[in-house]
Amino acid sequence: MCYSDDHLPSASAMATDLRRRKTFPVLKKSAYEIDCMGAGTKARTTIHQASLALLEVMGGVVIAFGTVLFSQWFPFILTPEAASKTYLPAFYNYNAELSHFDNSAWTYGTDYVLTIVMALLAYSCLSASTSLETRALRYRSAGLLLCYSVSVTAGGWAHQHYTTLESRNTLDFRILWTICVGTVTAAGGFMGSCASEVSTRFDVFRRVPEALWIGFGLGTTLLCALGGLSYQRPACDIFVAGTTQSPPTFFLMAVVGCTMTREKCHISFAYKIVCLIGFIANAPLLPMYSLLIQYTDWSLAAVNTLLHCWLMVAWTKQALSLRHFVVAIDQRLVDAETKQS
Repeated sequence: MCYSDDHLPSASAMATDLRRRKTFPVLKKSAYEIDCMGAGTKARTTIHQASLALLEVMGGVVIAFGTVLFSQWFPFILTPEAASKTYLPAFYNYNAELSHFDNSAWTYGTDYVLTIVMALLAYSCLSASTSLETRALRYRSAGLLLCYSVSVTAGGWAHQHYTTLESRNTLDFRILWTICVGTVTAAGGFMGSCASEVSTRFDVFRRVPEALWIGFGLGTTLLCALGGLSYQRPACDIFVAGTTQSPPTFFLMAVVGCTMTREKCHISFAYKIVCLIGFIANAPLLPMYSLLIQYTDWSLAAVNTLLHCWLMVAWTKQALSLRHFVVAIDQRLVDAETKQS
């Protein structure tokens, strides 16, 4: 307690103040106690963040389960009669009378061509920039394209080497075909992550958490591994797996669509169109497959070759648009630095 010269306390008041100080001493925290308090705060923050991330992953898994149920049901809405004859559940137990699997060079040859092209496009996205700001989108875009590449590699190998029903009713084929189909479902997670990054970088929507897309990809892929997407015609597995990509596809299209009227977002209008076409272009393949199988005299080799060529065009458009987004982020950063200087 401080006293001015004009108002000095009495001796009794000073004695009372002294007793109070001795009774209630001022407590000073040691450096160790301060460090412990800081560590406790950090620990609570870490636990909170981990809990939030876990909830987001669980939310993604729930969305994945709902999406898989929708994907299994959707073919029967588009082409009820054809789908009922084509989409026959197998759970990796194939029947000689119902199961059909093409082993022609046209099918596995075009698969291998897709393998090479997708790997090259993945490298193109990775090398489009060297800045830290674009690293997330570059890696996620490459992850998406490498999922495609691994899928068609596994598919081509299966078509080339598993030529009998007995060979397809083995654990080896189940593992290989799960990789083929599972990388398509996992690609949905990468696609959603790309959409979130583009949305954040160009200030479109509030960022959808990364953990949600991780949960989504894990959930759809888990159901695939358990046999939930297995049909007597293994090609049907791919179409249902592709349908599970609907949520991230429409989210990315919404993000790009919201930039259509922006003049200075650094994304070329032409590439916006390329993106929208590329990500929706595979939608017609779902009804097309069952219609071609049931109502034409096309061979499985011809149908598969057509579909693989279609995939080549659609996936290439996806890759080119994602690469352009990487370049656009770089240009946006350069322009921002120029304005500040």
